[in-house]
Amino acid sequence: MEKKMTDDEESDAWDSGEIGASEEFMSLAPAAFEKEIDDHLGLQQITIRLQKTLVADLKEMARQNGLGYQPFVRQILTKHVAENRLKK
Repeated sequence: MEKKMTDDEESDAWDSGEIGASEEFMSLAPAAFEKEIDDHLGLQQITIRLQKTLVADLKEMARQNGLGYQPFVRQILTKHVAENRLKK
């Protein structure tokens, strides 16, 4: 008989990726849903050319911080702008 997880154990398993991280739990969001999320969060898609070595470094740093590299870059840029915004 399989032991049932407590709520805390199940929550930890989701957080660690022990459950829920396999392909059976993945699906593509419809484009309209992605647009709705972007609009709600005030996000705008951009294209930028960066050195391959910089992208590789950013991806590794993002992985070490448990983030995808695009959210990580957004976090870096947001922090930099907030710290260096010209005061009026």
